[in-house]
Formats: sequence, C-alpha cells, structure tokens
Amino acid sequence: MTKTKNKFRIVNKVLLIVLGIVSITSCYYDNAEELYGTGQKSCDTSVVTFSQDVSIIINNNCAFSGCHLGTNAAAGIDLSTYGSVSANATEIRNRINLPSGAVGLMPPTGRLNQCDIDKINAWIDMGAMNN
Repeated sequence: MTKTKNKFRIVNKVLLIVLGIVSITSCYYDNAEELYGTGQKSCDTSVVTFSQDVSIIINNNCAFSGCHLGTNAAAGIDLSTYGSVSANATEIRNRINLPSGAVGLMPPTGRLNQCDIDKINAWIDMGAMNN
C-alpha cells in the first residue's frame, strides 16, 4: 500500500505542477485595441496638398467615376484639373458637407468618409493651392 500511496502522491504532485504551469502560461492580457487598433486611422489635416490628397479624393469620387469628367460632365462641371476643382471649391465644400441623404449631396452614391471631407475642407481653408 505504501507504493500505491507514493505513486498517488507523485502523480498528484506532477498533476499540480502541470496544472500550475498551464494556468500561469495561459493567463495573459491582450488588449484588442492595442493589438488590432480601433479600426480608425488618424486623419492628419495639418499638411494637405492638392496633388497628394485632394486630387486623389476628387478623381476617385467625382471625376473618374464618370460624373464630372470631360465634355459630358454632370452639370457641366469637369473636375479633372486643378483649375476646375479650385474654381468650384466653394460648391464642392457645400455639397460634400451636406448630411447623408440630403438633396444635392455629392457624391450622390453616398457621403465621403469624414477624413476625406476634413482634408478637402482643410485644403480650401489653406487657400486651395496648387501644391
């Protein structure tokens, strides 16, 4: 019986050690926000340029989508050049800042994301330069 008791004690000790190790190594804290971010990227509007920011937004959402490009541009407004974008800056600002679903909202497929709106507004506020 003593051999059985000793084996039982050894098995118990081994199990306790294994359980302790598993418990210690499996307990860790993962902060999903730190690991994966919040899903929102920061929107830096301190240095917005026409060539690196505004033209890309306008081309992707207004001009090259087919609405404001070429001789058949909607409302006769071709936004494929800096000159036409800067000449229409106030109208662009008014249209992109309308609430979702509002009559006249541009683009008509849905409101731009807030970062794109903020970049266009910042560019206009900085003088709508050809930079």
